[in-house]
Amino acid sequence: MLARAVDAPVEEEQVVHHPDEAMDSDEDTGIGFKPVKEEPEPPLKRHKKKGPQDPPVRTSGGSNANRSGASSQKRKASADVAGALQSAEACMSALQGFSPLAFWQGSLKGKDIEKRLQIAFDVHSTLEEQLPDPDVETVAKKLTDMATYVSDWTDVLAALRSSDNSIFNVRGMDEDDLKKFARVLPADCMHSVLYDLGKRLWEDRFREQRK
Repeated sequence: MLARAVDAPVEEEQVVHHPDEAMDSDEDTGIGFKPVKEEPEPPLKRHKKKGPQDPPVRTSGGSNANRSGASSQKRKASADVAGALQSAEACMSALQGFSPLAFWQGSLKGKDIEKRLQIAFDVHSTLEEQLPDPDVETVAKKLTDMATYVSDWTDVLAALRSSDNSIFNVRGMDEDDLKKFARVLPADCMHSVLYDLGKRLWEDRFREQRK
């Protein structure tokens, strides 16, 4: 039996692990202290990724400002036109009130006519700045025609009013002057002018005969 035991192969010793022992070995360091368990690190906070920024919202402030500016300019232009037309109407009304007969008789002064004509020319220059507005163009033409008419009959009568030169001017009138005299003077003024000039001519002839 002893020989059999000697001859028998020796089996390797298997180590059996017991769960309790393994737990004890993990917890016990052999010097009486248990290892401190490391606390798990808190999870990292994930920041929400920012998406593409929204494009800036375009406001209509600029376009509104442009429209507002354009509207303001239009209102100003309209106000300028209205003011120019109003001045032109007032000026034409004043010119229309001038009477050639009143000027011939001396109740209307030449300086008053000159002053009003100067205003008419200034107003006409203002109207030209508002062209090509059709309403302005019509009024500007009326104002020009009226101012020209007043200027014409003033020139004709001024040359004949002077007591010193009236007879000389009548005798020296050429055909164009006679046509202008007949064209620009109204009937009542022409009658008065012819009567007064005829009287001066007779008086002048009578004085010459008495010399």
